[in-house]
Amino acid sequence: LLGTSVALGLIIIFFFISIAAIATSVNIEKVDSAFVSENSILNLNLNLSVRDRSPAFNPLQFLSEKGPSIVGMDAIIGSINKAKKDPKIKGIRLNSGLIASGWAQTREIRNCLKNFKKSGKFIYAYADFMSQKGYYLSSVADSIFMNPMGAIELKGLSSEVLYYEDFQNQFGIKMEVIRHGKYKSAVEPFLQNRMSDENRTQIKDLLDAVWTTIRDEIAESREISKTNLETLVEELSITDAEEAMSNGMIDALVYEKGFEKSLKAALGINDDNSINSVEFYEMNTLCLLYTSPSPRDRG
Repeated sequence: LLGTSVALGLIIIFFFISIAAIATSVNIEKVDSAFVSENSILNLNLNLSVRDRSPAFNPLQFLSEKGPSIVGMDAIIGSINKAKKDPKIKGIRLNSGLIASGWAQTREIRNCLKNFKKSGKFIYAYADFMSQKGYYLSSVADSIFMNPMGAIELKGLSSEVLYYEDFQNQFGIKMEVIRHGKYKSAVEPFLQNRMSDENRTQIKDLLDAVWTTIRDEIAESREISKTNLETLVEELSITDAEEAMSNGMIDALVYEKGFEKSLKAALGINDDNSINSVEFYEMNTLCLLYTSPSPRDRG
């Protein structure tokens, strides 16, 4: 039993070493394309934890039917750029309703998808629930589909700061802080119980700048006025799929089977045929075998 286990382990190791050796001597984009069927779509399911860099490559992922729970920006951006160049891929199926990423990461993915559309290929988005960040990303799609029983979150941005002066007084703790200037607010929570006017001003300015970008880009993609969108958000007018539909925030209320029919129509295939697809993390698997992504891969 021990000998068999060791032998299998060595076989697996030599298998991946062989793949890595082959991958270093061929054009990786051609290799990736060889595994993509004609008239396919890229499955971009981003309901995951997004990091700046992909985790270390795990060979066991080849043997598992489940995709990764953590993905890097290099894998996401790289797969979109490859799909743009690959003539076999006709569009993207996007699911980002519960994306776990920062606003800067989300905007970088959105800009990459916007660039992808310049190729003339389509992007269809679908979700049962959309967070505000998820909707911002989905708004770049040509069409947004949503579960008729779904919900959507559009409420603007806010910030909270915890203050510890009472806590320190209760337990006899005192912070010794040296600072200069009214806007040096990093240590403010340890010195008082309420937000200073200066800190409130700078936090508000930051949130306003971020929200202006989000609002303007959603309004541009959905072809609605900025004023109308601002009113909808301030009044919390959109909370479910039907309200989103009536206000032009999404294009159709369908269940997943209905969404599949729309994808087949976009691909020009019959309802009886299945959709050829490739997962976004599979587009970069061979790259991960022999090299770590460089900053240029994200451009």
